[in-house]
Amino acid sequence: MIFDWNSYWCLEDCMGPTTNLDYVQEVYDYYRAFYNRKVGVDMISKETDLQKYQIVVAPSMYINSPEMTTKIEKFVQNGGIFITDYMSGLADKDDNVYLGGYPGLLKNVLGLKYEETDALPFDQMHDLVSDGKIIGKGGLVCDLIQPQTAESLAHYSDEVFYQKNSVLTKNHFGKGFAYYAGSRLDDQAMDFFMKDILQQAQITPDETKTGVEVVTRTGKTARYTFVINTDSQPRQINNPYPNSKDLLTQTMTTKEIDLKPYDVLILENGL
Repeated sequence: MIFDWNSYWCLEDCMGPTTNLDYVQEVYDYYRAFYNRKVGVDMISKETDLQKYQIVVAPSMYINSPEMTTKIEKFVQNGGIFITDYMSGLADKDDNVYLGGYPGLLKNVLGLKYEETDALPFDQMHDLVSDGKIIGKGGLVCDLIQPQTAESLAHYSDEVFYQKNSVLTKNHFGKGFAYYAGSRLDDQAMDFFMKDILQQAQITPDETKTGVEVVTRTGKTARYTFVINTDSQPRQINNPYPNSKDLLTQTMTTKEIDLKPYDVLILENGL
């Protein structure tokens, strides 16, 4: 997931189309969507090599460049999945808006364009529809998307005059796909969006939500596994690396691990 400081600074001081823009919250929305499905997420910068990832998310990437556009297009052409949303690709590094319609230089890889955005009151959301069924709500802003080569996954409901405009799209570009969300999605709409993305990536999410986070990081000489009980209740899990040492207690672990509420272990295992 790309965290872009230049986009953060621009959107934090942005006076339009709404003063309710919150870049950090937008990043968190997508991070939580993957985290809740037990899909690991790396936070990266624009300078990171994208080719080693299967999915790259760039929430509200307001600042873009020809170089970054080429990098994204190459990533998708080679089979990657790129995800972005409203307020992305609009301006260059000097905050000059790209001419020719939104989302600027990203129009080609996303396969869409839009010329208008509706800004909603903070507490107002619109129903989003796919195949005649409401799949959730969108708020904050509503891009009036006109798909060019992109497939429309959902559109706005008939409660608004732009009901025929798409809100979620998916574009086949080279060997990969580029997704776009034209509004801030509630949990239900995000579930719909994530389902298509993970199916396309052939990733099976873990919906068990045990309350225990297990993340492994590999160094030059050892593997470190962080086990965190995020729940207020005791938990027992199978040890991913039996007979490894817990660095915090300097004790050897067994086949099963009993975790106290909010317990933390760091397991060291040689390569």
